[in-house]
Amino acid sequence: MIEEYLIDANFFLNKAFELEDDPARRYYRITIFCIFAALESFINSISQTLSSSKLLSDYEMSFLSDKKYELVNDHFEISDQWEYHKCEKKLKFLLKKFNTDFNFETNKCWSIFIELKRKRDELTHPREDFDETDIVIYKRLSIEGLNCIIDIINDLSNKIYKKPLRKKIRELKV
Repeated sequence: MIEEYLIDANFFLNKAFELEDDPARRYYRITIFCIFAALESFINSISQTLSSSKLLSDYEMSFLSDKKYELVNDHFEISDQWEYHKCEKKLKFLLKKFNTDFNFETNKCWSIFIELKRKRDELTHPREDFDETDIVIYKRLSIEGLNCIIDIINDLSNKIYKKPLRKKIRELKV
């Protein structure tokens, strides 16, 4: 689903470019949701892939897979109980674990990711009756967000799987 969500994000972003005002906002919103769906799908995919490897400790695996890690009869084990961990914390963990030179303070993609996440959270949990986000902000955030998430996923794919995203996916950048 990772690739499908990125393709969808690119499709809706290009549709937004053709429109103005409220119709464009609709497409920018769905673009942001698709970008996040791709990222969350990628993180879940890594979790599933690495669950059968020994690259991560049990605690790290429980964290990535949203499972509780608990003490049972004098030893720790991953339980079947869910324990939600935020997407940005999982992403930060993966970047630190597999891309040790990633600098969260200076990396532009990280700051764009945080801004994109704020907007996604604002859309998911609205406090206003109407979305009055300026189209210029939506456009910038959608373009930069898609490009950065593709770069981050590609970077992690190179580090973890030892291969980049397919060329057709890398070329979805705007």
